[in-house]
Amino acid sequence: MHSSISYFQYASKILLSSFLNHVTCEESTPRHTLGQLTLYQYNTCPFCCKVRTYLDARNIPYETVEVDPVFKRQMKFSSYNKVPLLMINGNRQIGDSSLIISVLESLRVSGKPIDTIMSYFPTVTSQQGKSVVKEIMNKFVVAYGNADNLDARREEAKWREWVDETYVHKFPVNIYRSPREALLAFEYIMRVEGFTSTQKFLGKYIGAVSMYFVAKRLIKRHHIEGDVRESIYKDSRKWMKAIGDNRPFLGGSEPNLADMSVYGVITSIEGLDTFKDMMAHDVALEKWYKNVKSFVYSK
Repeated sequence: MHSSISYFQYASKILLSSFLNHVTCEESTPRHTLGQLTLYQYNTCPFCCKVRTYLDARNIPYETVEVDPVFKRQMKFSSYNKVPLLMINGNRQIGDSSLIISVLESLRVSGKPIDTIMSYFPTVTSQQGKSVVKEIMNKFVVAYGNADNLDARREEAKWREWVDETYVHKFPVNIYRSPREALLAFEYIMRVEGFTSTQKFLGKYIGAVSMYFVAKRLIKRHHIEGDVRESIYKDSRKWMKAIGDNRPFLGGSEPNLADMSVYGVITSIEGLDTFKDMMAHDVALEKWYKNVKSFVYSK
């Protein structure tokens, strides 16, 4: 592990503690109007699915713009070249799915100006070998504006980080684990994303072959040992164990942002073999998943 990564982990703990103490010292009444939201996305991207889950759960109106994954013409206006990208009122850009969710939730519950909210999430730049590494601090934490339920908030932040740093990496290595599953995955992606007939044909076969081999490299990069399907089962069991038997969601009676994040990334593979196997393998996970879906879309 590089020393810069160790620094970020240490600094994150320090900043998280000070951040929680800072944002809870000012009481505030929720009053912020979010305005017009436009989400630049790939429909089946797990990080984009996370953001859409949050927006739907909070009943926040938004528009989506499907981005061409090759040329990204729809995002030429932005120096940020990744999805999701959220545009607020046509002039404020926010990238990174967890930052988007934390900023929107902070705006929703605290009523503070967006410039104040954004100041809670500074970007730290560090040198990692020959690469410049940028880290968004506190992005898994919400500025609630009061000192209630600090333990629950720390738990929420911990599992939101786990989704991004661990759980989501098990998805591509599973949906592309064999040539057959890779073809099925790209057939699904091409159908959902709305590509042209030529793009669908080329994408299905060229993309599937490419991602099959990419998945093999991802296994090594993320240190996934043994059967990849078992690895996602194991992580799902870990998540359900964190919830326990005495509450329906990690958030208690309602899903919190960690519940929404786990649910959101799982929705990205709904309809694929991996999803079907996960639900069949773990009855508790299937029940939790259906309960979150009911909450998100019952608004």
